[in-house]
Amino acid sequence: MHELGIAETILQRVEAIRVENGAVGIAAVQLQIGDLSGVDVFSLELAFGVATENTRFADTRWEFERIAASVACRACGATTTPDGPFPICMACDSTDVEIVAGRELMIDTVEVASTAD
Repeated sequence: MHELGIAETILQRVEAIRVENGAVGIAAVQLQIGDLSGVDVFSLELAFGVATENTRFADTRWEFERIAASVACRACGATTTPDGPFPICMACDSTDVEIVAGRELMIDTVEVASTAD
């Protein structure tokens, strides 16, 4: 499950944000995860449960925003959302497309906690 490694890497960045802001803790983190990122959101949620157990992040709220895949077709010019795991144009079935959304795996927002609860 590579999601545990992803969770640990995100936790390192969130800890750096906490320190940079002089915060006591982190109340919430919102992540954006694209449909084409290769990350299983359910597995990532489970990984955060494991990775944060008995840490300062045990009470942090983790929110996951799914970003739908979107492709711009070089053949017909349409921008569509594929209905499967392969990036194809839904207007003309061309595979000559540029992925414009759906590969995201990023921290969107971090809500710091300024006081201990």
